[in-house]
Amino acid sequence: MAVPKKRTPSSKKGMRRSHHGRKSMGLSLCPSCKSPALSHKACPTCGTYRGRTVIAVTKKAEKMEEKRKDKARKTGA
Repeated sequence: MAVPKKRTPSSKKGMRRSHHGRKSMGLSLCPSCKSPALSHKACPTCGTYRGRTVIAVTKKAEKMEEKRKDKARKTGA
């Protein structure tokens, strides 16, 4: 089994890990609602992509609200 002869200094370790950081997301403005959205993805606010509605956001919001109410009923709040 290969074992290093000497301990790797912390600065050398840091230099090696300098490229491991997270990259910022590529946000752009939605042309229809002007809210920030990921590039090449449907807008989470209005549900449009390239000028067409591809996600029914109102149905999605209603579904999430229903789930939240069910969860509140189960916990007794």
